[in-house]
Amino acid sequence: MKLYTLFGAVLFTTLSFSQNNHTGPSNPHFCGNVEQEENLSDGNPELKEQIEIEQAQFQIDYENYMQSWSPDDRVAYVIPVVVHVVHLDGPENISNAQIYNGIELLNEDFSMTNADNVNTVSAFQGVIGNADIEFKLATKDPSGNCHSGITRTFSNTTYDTGLSFQDGNHPIVDAVAAEHGTWAQNKYLNIFICIDPIGNAGYTYRPTNAIPNNSMYGGIMLRHDYMGIIGTSSNTARHTLAHESGHWLNLSHNWGGTNTPADAANCSDDDGVNDTPNTIGWTSCNVNGNSCGSLDNVQNIMEYSYCSTMFTQGQAARMQFALNNSTAGRNNLSTASNLAATGTNTASVTICDVEFSSTNTVICAGSTVSFSDLSYFGVTSRAWSFIGGTPATSPDSAATIVYDTPGVYAVSLQISDGVNMTSETATNYITVMPNPGVSLPYTEGFEAISFPDNYNFFVENDDNGNTWGVTSSAASSGTKSLKLNNYNVEAGTEDRFVSGPIDLSVVDPSDDFLLTFKYAYKKRNSTDDEW
Repeated sequence: MKLYTLFGAVLFTTLSFSQNNHTGPSNPHFCGNVEQEENLSDGNPELKEQIEIEQAQFQIDYENYMQSWSPDDRVAYVIPVVVHVVHLDGPENISNAQIYNGIELLNEDFSMTNADNVNTVSAFQGVIGNADIEFKLATKDPSGNCHSGITRTFSNTTYDTGLSFQDGNHPIVDAVAAEHGTWAQNKYLNIFICIDPIGNAGYTYRPTNAIPNNSMYGGIMLRHDYMGIIGTSSNTARHTLAHESGHWLNLSHNWGGTNTPADAANCSDDDGVNDTPNTIGWTSCNVNGNSCGSLDNVQNIMEYSYCSTMFTQGQAARMQFALNNSTAGRNNLSTASNLAATGTNTASVTICDVEFSSTNTVICAGSTVSFSDLSYFGVTSRAWSFIGGTPATSPDSAATIVYDTPGVYAVSLQISDGVNMTSETATNYITVMPNPGVSLPYTEGFEAISFPDNYNFFVENDDNGNTWGVTSSAASSGTKSLKLNNYNVEAGTEDRFVSGPIDLSVVDPSDDFLLTFKYAYKKRNSTDDEW
């Protein structure tokens, strides 16, 4: 049988972004910290001087701090985290599981429990540093409401263009703030997941009051395939988030304040930490490297060697000191009041919201859909209801359901933590289309079509803005037609009108097949750039 499942009519408004294929950041610039800090003060001598004074004072205070600091005498710190996924509904819209994996690996790096720690060469085993810092996803939003600590924003800004301090904006941050509000950087570590952080694997800024404490502009930007080691990522990216978090807590690259590793001039530069030997910087894993008269700490997380295993004790102390310093409000993050406000002061919390995902929402009859429970927090039992599906119920966290009969069906999930219970029903969630579909000859005048109840036609409207709909204001024959209202729509927006399956089993596979449409179209202004 020759069966075509879907066809679609698509109208684009002006495209204002480009999609590039990236296989990896251009070495050696896999971290954009230095460039973005320079861009921050570019053309503003007063701002540049402010940042230089802040760093000089931090260095003095840090060295004084080290006079009484001991690796065995310190306080454990908790940093509330929120992860903002900015996407175009592609693979960059990474799963919760990949985010959890990334946070787990980050905590291992900051507690000296990472599995590859044992690979550290003997010369540096004695100075491996346990920063004793735990990163925890927030369970409360800035208004005190229960939250998963993860936001998702559909936006073209996932192709990051950076912070323009002169203009006071950062498109990727502003897009998140517009939809989810501002998560102030003196209360949360904001991690933004995107397609392309200006050609780097990631970047952030060392603490500076040049970036307002009540903004999110001082967060970490990270490419989606450098978060954790599962999903779109891999083991190569194992320590990238820890590297950027090191910058966020005032660590420089081991070779100092440039982004030019392997430069002999770096021997005269320094990262301000006593137990990291001066080095030219490494972009390969030469654990015997001796570039400035002593063995280099090539396996340091702040290197570019891609064989990182460790922070040093001096680096751990510097990061702890950053959390006790008022610059950029870092000293507020681990306070008892902030941990309570962000919901990161307890080991567990009760359930507060039902959330689930599925592999598909539109299928042909006889196909399957896999569901996953993403509810939070502390779920101990669940009860699924799949109207029109087989099986019709499930108690599991994940379930695979077969739908045999065409129609539009609801999905319900009830969760419990043993004491509290809550539920959610998603109406019109699963669309099951006829199989093999409507027969030829086939025509459609939209006289009896309604959305979204008719499973033979449906609309994909990612931004929930103006989209396709049936109208009686014009017709070719009869009284109705299909209309796309694209007035005042953001550039690059795409809306899809999709038919159900059409049975082409009577068509010879060697024959041409043609679909024709009757349409009317007029630009609002002759100079409009649309097609």
